[in-house]
Amino acid sequence: MVQISKQIVENLSILNGDEAPLNSNLEELLKNSFNCLKNATQDVGKAPLESNNIQIKRLQSSLLYVFSEFVRHGKTAEDLTEFLTNQCSIEAGKVAILKDYYEKWEKFIRLELLCVGNHLPHITDIKWKIDHIVKTNSLNQPEGPLFRISLKTNTHNSDCRDGLHAENVDFTCNTQELQNLVHKLKDAVNHCQKVASGHLPVEIRDECMN
Repeated sequence: MVQISKQIVENLSILNGDEAPLNSNLEELLKNSFNCLKNATQDVGKAPLESNNIQIKRLQSSLLYVFSEFVRHGKTAEDLTEFLTNQCSIEAGKVAILKDYYEKWEKFIRLELLCVGNHLPHITDIKWKIDHIVKTNSLNQPEGPLFRISLKTNTHNSDCRDGLHAENVDFTCNTQELQNLVHKLKDAVNHCQKVASGHLPVEIRDECMN
């Protein structure tokens, strides 16, 4: 579930206003906003929107944030539509425009997010199956099930056709090893949540960040 702060929702509510620039030039505002992601120059010849308007700036930054968060969590355009309609109460016509731009820019934003950091692989899917050894020529007693895990990863690579290099990480483990892995992953998640919420002492947080 995507967690969007109350302040961001309030910023998006600017779309519900009666300001003429937003009603007649929403698509231009979106175009200029997303051009910022590409470091492209805005078309000042068609820019009736006041770039120094604090509300416009708040709206642009909030739209980019929401789009990025929905892409980061793998949400669809329909998920965005539901959020804008139910939580932000934005009218259907404007929601349709936002949905169209999300579908248009989703892939680009996803690639940009993959470029953030040190380009470590991102796990995008997992497949698994269970094998059970009944008997072998060197084993008379069954050892229990064997879990075959395959992690699908994507790494940003500009040389690839779609900008992503896909690779599988395959491994096999028994029940105890799998339980240990799950336990360590849960510990990592809990620890990261404490760091993010600021519940750890400063010296420990600093050590974790280094």
